[in-house]
Amino acid sequence: KLEVSTDDNEIGELRKLAEMFRSRLPHFNLEGLWVGKFSSEIDSFDFIEISYKGNSLLATKRSGEGRSVPVGEISFKADLTPSCFSSEAATECLLPLQLPENVVDKWQGSLVRFPGKGQIADENYENPEWIDGELIMVDETHYIFVWESIKYQIFFTRPPRHLWREDEFGPYPLEYGSGGLP
Repeated sequence: KLEVSTDDNEIGELRKLAEMFRSRLPHFNLEGLWVGKFSSEIDSFDFIEISYKGNSLLATKRSGEGRSVPVGEISFKADLTPSCFSSEAATECLLPLQLPENVVDKWQGSLVRFPGKGQIADENYENPEWIDGELIMVDETHYIFVWESIKYQIFFTRPPRHLWREDEFGPYPLEYGSGGLP
């Protein structure tokens, strides 16, 4: 039989421990600005800002012109709940992507992924809708979001210094290092 503690001190300690473990998971450390190439146009990079609401990751568009989802709107979201360990795992769980032998050393054999929703719309933000997607963690500094039904994906990384817009975003954050697209 599982006993649930009602001791406030014990609950507080368990909460701190859970927060410490959560802070070590790469998918819960994406907060801040990221850059991705949203179109095939040369030098066409958009910035998104990652935030969290509970176990949900939210990606809000911070820059970009002439596309269907405007600045200030959520471009995509992902559910980071560890559903693979729930009783509904068979229908909710996205198993890691197994990688071919020739890339195993670089990406450690598999990529963790999470179910999500990507927003799409016609020009001028007409007929917006959410479609199924997934967030794929490449490593601590890169991830991909896939809009499944339209077979569209964007590779994200921390913004390199040469793309940073200080007038919009303020000083370049030191924790972003050199950033950059591979």
